[in-house]
Amino acid sequence: MKNQKTCRKGQGAMEYLMTYGWAILVLTIALLVMWQLGIFKLSSSTGSGSSGFGAVNLPGISYRSTGVIECVLTNDAGGDITITGITAKVYGTPCSNSSLSSQLNSGASEKFTITNCPKGSLGDAYKIILVIRFTDTATNINHTSAGNVWGSYDK
Repeated sequence: MKNQKTCRKGQGAMEYLMTYGWAILVLTIALLVMWQLGIFKLSSSTGSGSSGFGAVNLPGISYRSTGVIECVLTNDAGGDITITGITAKVYGTPCSNSSLSSQLNSGASEKFTITNCPKGSLGDAYKIILVIRFTDTATNINHTSAGNVWGSYDK
């Protein structure tokens, strides 16, 4: 008689632990997926940074309150390219430097300037959609590299 009571208590405890174990496992997986999707990433809403881009990367950018954007582009395409145009959309207002024809060797970086962009106040936040048009010099095929950039206006 004593063995049956002990066995039943053990089974109840095991069911209790298994139920909570599965709940904790599901919660952990859900939190991990949300973390990988960037839901907990605070840098996207504060500070400065960029996301996206591809074959032509953006290691640095400065957006002056006078409406001038200076950006450094790096060729990560694996071959030589020619930058043919850069378009920036600042809160939906486009500004561009479309008269470019600058060759960029593989792995090289160069500074580009975009003028006549919307002006802002020093320290205010901005968000830019930057589209870089380029041609692969080996294949003569046109490509684009695009991404989002955010930060605050510089002096």
